[in-house]
Amino acid sequence: MRFASPWKAFTMPDGSVIWRPTLCVLLREAGRLEPRHFLVDSGADLSLASRHLCDSLGKKWEDGGRRILHGISRKRVCQVESRVHDVDLVVAELGIQITIPVCFAEGHAPLLLGREGFFEYFRVTFDRQALLTTFEFVGELL
Repeated sequence: MRFASPWKAFTMPDGSVIWRPTLCVLLREAGRLEPRHFLVDSGADLSLASRHLCDSLGKKWEDGGRRILHGISRKRVCQVESRVHDVDLVVAELGIQITIPVCFAEGHAPLLLGREGFFEYFRVTFDRQALLTTFEFVGELL
């Protein structure tokens, strides 16, 4: 099973536009499936979201595995506390639900789909010239 997703335009503070690979997935929030657009980030170890989304999914933030995020700096002032929870998400193009670990960070955080978990289900191919990402399902459904 395979599908392609077009890249999305993002306007930067200086007015310039950059294109990034994204995927819209469905998450169960307050009993309803809600669409969320995630940046597909092959450089990220874990998928990432904000603590606010953790709350919206009905997860208790403090029950997740504790992690300290460092980003590009090891300075203590740049550290961000986070918690890791398993999250069910629906890939609508294929009509499947998968479970991946998501790191929920305190404060603002972008929605990222990282390698651990997500890339175990999909072979991901980025085509910068066509501004298209292809997802080929290689995992197993339970």
